[in-house]
Amino acid sequence: MQLSFSAKTLRTSMAAMALGVVSLASQATGTLAQIGSNGDDNLRLNNFSSGTSYGNHWLGAQQMTYNGGSAFWAYCIDPKTGAHFPSDLYTASSLATFMNDPAGYQGQMQSSGYTGLSGYGYQASHATVANRLTTLYSYAFANSLTNAQNAAAFGYVVWEIMGSSALSSTAGGLRSVSDGTTHGNAIQTRVDQLINALNGTVTWASIGLATTTNYVYTVYYDPAPHARQNFLTATAVSAPGTLALAGLGLLGAAFLLRRKA
Repeated sequence: MQLSFSAKTLRTSMAAMALGVVSLASQATGTLAQIGSNGDDNLRLNNFSSGTSYGNHWLGAQQMTYNGGSAFWAYCIDPKTGAHFPSDLYTASSLATFMNDPAGYQGQMQSSGYTGLSGYGYQASHATVANRLTTLYSYAFANSLTNAQNAAAFGYVVWEIMGSSALSSTAGGLRSVSDGTTHGNAIQTRVDQLINALNGTVTWASIGLATTTNYVYTVYYDPAPHARQNFLTATAVSAPGTLALAGLGLLGAAFLLRRKA
């Protein structure tokens, strides 16, 4: 039996492999459950409304499953909405879909929890919000999971991005201060490092984050009527070179099969 692979077949196979990765962010509906967490409560936040009174607040990553599948780490992108787990009302989509869906980012930031806040809320430039999120994740997501204080700092900066036009821990609607503990000081220091890198006042390399990772982003969100926290996760994808090597492997296998035939 002779088996042949044309160039067109090879291109189709490689495209299918790429789509298999991208499909992680395809839209779906199902049950989101929390199974673990990694964070810290030694950072003090204000009231998200330019207030100057502060209270300790837990921040960090949540370990989750969707429809009973493999566990993953995600960050809350919706600080003014309550969490309810498990819930079967979640939609899974790409970050781009979430940002452009009126029931996604806009629906979240215009829901009741955000009503009347001063200096924190819906940002009309969806592209700016998305670009800041993907930049933060690409440099710092993997590092954020290495300890509880890094996770807490990362979680705070995600919240800054979602509702603040100018990123700062000392101005605007959302602000933070250390509670004076060793952990609180470490979190606040990391918060300011991440914000400064996003604002371009320091380089990512200068804060120990010199490399980036290419991710596919998935948002788990509760559409209108919005009543449950939304979450963002990132799944590393293979570099183009990896897909090319896989394609060469298919071509090599085809060549050997033709020789045997």
